[in-house]
Amino acid sequence: MTQPTQTTLETPSDTKPSASNGPALLRQIPADTPIMSCEDNISFMKRLPSDSMQLIVTSPPYNIGKSYEKRTSLDTYLEEQETVISECARLLKPQGSICWQVGNYVQQGEVVPLDSLLYPIFKKHKLKLRNRIVWNFGHGLHCTKPCIKSNNYPAKIRFILKLKL
Repeated sequence: MTQPTQTTLETPSDTKPSASNGPALLRQIPADTPIMSCEDNISFMKRLPSDSMQLIVTSPPYNIGKSYEKRTSLDTYLEEQETVISECARLLKPQGSICWQVGNYVQQGEVVPLDSLLYPIFKKHKLKLRNRIVWNFGHGLHCTKPCIKSNNYPAKIRFILKLKL
């Protein structure tokens, strides 16, 4: 059995991707080379050519005030996610897929399922839901209180939405 390998892209400091050279730099990279980049996702995606991604996998913040995000109103959060979804749809090849892992937004003790709020945005961008995977955690902040008391359904769940154009 062969061991899995991880490939990362390192570019010399004088050829870092920018708004002007991003697509040209990407054309120099073999198509099957994974690219890892730590930067604002919108800035990064805007430099990529349309219809260039076969698979997009993402787990955006849930707007719950983690250290890596700024908590905003739910309406603002959904507007921001629409910008990301729009860019992802632009980048997706005609037969490509998006796997969007999302959880719940919690406000004043109420759990709001973000996948149900994001679904109309996906539809607006002509993305069709092909599968909905439920990932159930047996631990976490909200698992001490049942979400639906009749079947003791834990509130610590995530959904992975598989979408296609």
